[in-house]
Amino acid sequence: MSPFPFVPPRRAVGVPRALVAAVAVLVAAGAQAGVGNGAILIDGGSLYLPATLAGVDVTVATGSLAGNGTVLGDVVLGAAGRLAPGPTAGAGTITARELRWAPDGSVRHRLGANDGDSDHTDLTGNLVRTGTGTYHFAFGDGAVLPTVGTTYTLVSFAGQVGFNVADFSYSYDGAAPGLGGQFSLTDTALLFHVTSLPVSLQSFGID
Repeated sequence: MSPFPFVPPRRAVGVPRALVAAVAVLVAAGAQAGVGNGAILIDGGSLYLPATLAGVDVTVATGSLAGNGTVLGDVVLGAAGRLAPGPTAGAGTITARELRWAPDGSVRHRLGANDGDSDHTDLTGNLVRTGTGTYHFAFGDGAVLPTVGTTYTLVSFAGQVGFNVADFSYSYDGAAPGLGGQFSLTDTALLFHVTSLPVSLQSFGID
């Protein structure tokens, strides 16, 4: 069950009832979702993915695709779209066939004490670059702060098309004053290695 209230899809023309029902469960408050010809268009709000969505491709034009589940199709992440793996509390994974990522689109990703306590995006196909620009990760904290020296697997894939490590940027809005790290690309994954995590200084009175 989705933790969000039900809001019906904006349009559904020529779509099997099972798909319409699935989308109705997934749409979060404020979302604008169009469905047709085996595809879902998210154009504002959030589409929450708690389970498996079969037989469709999902385009995130604006708003976000969030949750802990599987799209048995491709995900297209537009310049104003966001991918947010994981449930509202706790780490999680969004699995899809292929991710076609436009510049300025972003991925919200929570880093925990180790890779297993963090969010992930798992692709059975390719991670594909669809333009020129910046590909951004918005990092936050998992159940606990990230750990210096830990390497996190952000995206796993069968292959990648067009990316180099300099394409990626990040921001951090967790509890620590800042986060330092670096990206790396392998044949099957995009990684982030935490190199520093400043600790807030506390002042103490003297009796």
